[in-house]
Amino acid sequence: MLYNSNELEIMHEVNEINNVAIRFGVIGAGQKGNKVADIFAGYSFSNGSPCYPTLALNLSYTDMVYLKNIDKQDRIHFDGLQGAARTPAVVLETFDHEVNPSANEQMEKLTEAIQRKFTNSDGELIIDHLLLDIGAGGGVGTGFGSLFLKLISEGFFPVPVTMMVSLPHNNPEELANALLLINEINEFFKQQQMNYDAFDKKPLANVILCNNPQMEKIVKSQKGTKELKNQHMIWQSVANDYIASTLHEINIIPGNFGSDQVTYDPSDLQKLFSISGKFLTIGKARIKKQDLHSLESSIQKSLKDSYFSCGHKFETAKTFANILLRPNNAGFFQDIETESKIHKVLGEYKDIKQLSGKMANPMWDSEHAVNYTIFGGMNLPEVIGQLTEQARILNEQMQYQEEEESIDVSFLQNKQSSNSFNPLSQGVQNKFGGSHTSAFTRKQPVQEAQKPKQGFGFGNKTNNLTGKKINVQTPTFGGNKGFGNK
Repeated sequence: MLYNSNELEIMHEVNEINNVAIRFGVIGAGQKGNKVADIFAGYSFSNGSPCYPTLALNLSYTDMVYLKNIDKQDRIHFDGLQGAARTPAVVLETFDHEVNPSANEQMEKLTEAIQRKFTNSDGELIIDHLLLDIGAGGGVGTGFGSLFLKLISEGFFPVPVTMMVSLPHNNPEELANALLLINEINEFFKQQQMNYDAFDKKPLANVILCNNPQMEKIVKSQKGTKELKNQHMIWQSVANDYIASTLHEINIIPGNFGSDQVTYDPSDLQKLFSISGKFLTIGKARIKKQDLHSLESSIQKSLKDSYFSCGHKFETAKTFANILLRPNNAGFFQDIETESKIHKVLGEYKDIKQLSGKMANPMWDSEHAVNYTIFGGMNLPEVIGQLTEQARILNEQMQYQEEEESIDVSFLQNKQSSNSFNPLSQGVQNKFGGSHTSAFTRKQPVQEAQKPKQGFGFGNKTNNLTGKKINVQTPTFGGNKGFGNK
């Protein structure tokens, strides 16, 4: 049983945890996604049964060797491949029958794994929602992100999908991959918005972004504290634990912690996560002091400067939740001034009266409170504009460096006429047999297959979204493509 946060440990100490609000099926694609999925696979109920059926997808088998919680049969490696080397097109070509003769077999392998893990022996769904975790920037994670957009648009998944996407540091190649994928997601959202009403369940229900530089900054600041300065801290592991545990905690609370005032029901979380239809973020504030200033500053920090912070445009939000998990006997957290303060703080971001959602104050047997805030249905966050500018500057710098490294030989041109050496003359026989082709050049059939495509190889896949709405009653994966209908 995995307890990778103080809150999870306390929750299991004070309560029997035997259900979750949303039955997530979890898929981690690529090295980063595999690691986060492995955390979700480690979560279990008090009776020892797993909370989330989980799969790991990768083109590199060695990326999955060190996973601790995902069974080997659920580590899906696509044979004949050894990674994507920051090239998302490799993933797409794996499942493209115009490029790969075994594409249908690879798709069948993916579909079989999804069906086996997320349905029971009678073919009935055992999940309500699919959670896909990827690192945008790497080849495998980015490629699977794009592939899943195509599958969603084709009605492949019978449940809503939430993507958890981490954004890279300022590596030019990774930034380019990430920005292309986020742009693809954003265009998908625009098309989806035209075809689905506000309270419809959305095929692509949410995208939760995490910014690697922001998360690394937080871990470095924690490492500098007196309590942690002598501890070894790998920032990626700390960040992954925080992201996964926060989502798991929110999913545990509705069905396990009630209130003598306002309870947050499982159906409330199910609705929020299925209708938002754009970018979603979560703030988690641990509140140890029972005073209004600590309450206010903690909630503000959880939204402005946390692991999920990406400069979200809260004013564009369509959904929200505020869940104050409070100590059983702490009257401060029930006081009308405390409630008014929370309303005031949230109002700095968006007038919550205009949003779909609710506030709740469940109780637990602990000395401190935890406030969870969710805003969903938001437009593209500001961090994407910042990363776009970084990518532009890096690209210009690379071009400038290439120009600087050129050699000015104009001053030698006048001497050329008196020099008898001519590298183009036939005085020395060319024994190489023809022109040289770089090892990095794609073979011609691949180039031809890619010409009509855009982005990572699928063009405007959102054109296929029209009229295709999620039908959660359908217990098969594959939709109208026939991959899942045997």
